[in-house]
Amino acid sequence: DDDILDMEESEAGAIPNPNFQLQAYDDWHRRHTEQLLQELDATTAASLEKEIRDCQASEDAKKAVMKFLIFVNMLCKYIIETTFFDNFTTAVILVNSVMMMWNNPTDTNPDPIFEQAESVFLVLYTGEMVLKILGMGFIFGKTAYLKDSFNILDFIIVLSSLAALGDEPPPATGAAGEEDPGFSMASLRAFRVLRPLKTVSSIKGLKVLMVALISALPLLGDTLTILGGFFLTFSIAGS
Repeated sequence: DDDILDMEESEAGAIPNPNFQLQAYDDWHRRHTEQLLQELDATTAASLEKEIRDCQASEDAKKAVMKFLIFVNMLCKYIIETTFFDNFTTAVILVNSVMMMWNNPTDTNPDPIFEQAESVFLVLYTGEMVLKILGMGFIFGKTAYLKDSFNILDFIIVLSSLAALGDEPPPATGAAGEEDPGFSMASLRAFRVLRPLKTVSSIKGLKVLMVALISALPLLGDTLTILGGFFLTFSIAGS
């Protein structure tokens, strides 16, 4: 305590230096800790030193985990901001759309290649979602993944595909006396038709166009009202 008082008296009237004060406090704390350890018996001192080492090891482990998470966040953010990532995602969506056009869901003997391709596309979509969540954050933050409405659509599409994974579609009904199969998770496969909409979140220009179109919908209400009035007037006049 006398050391700190001497330091404060020597620095009276001068502009305080936070770094100097912190260093002085660390020196004082270290000297008093060493003095306290000398006064304790050997057993108590060894136990206290072990606790200190354990605390330091725990802090080092926490710092290592935080550094790893920050590194993963920066790496994923760098990947999703590259042009190659956007182009690759768009190409995957287009190829998947073409595959869905060729596939007939009512076919009783579908080609196995469609199921294999579906598994590949699901892995790619899941990887895209995970990279965006790790790079942007999930919920918290201004640029979080779920703060974008188009990302919410992507999230629902991927989750519905994962939920239907491994579940066989229900058999066709219509025969007399056949029991109702009820709800099946495979029915969520119908959400796959929304996958072409993922291009909206991949292409920035298309996203701006869709936002502008949706924002203009309220203004179209007045136009449709006037147009309906003209149709009503000429229909009455023609009758």
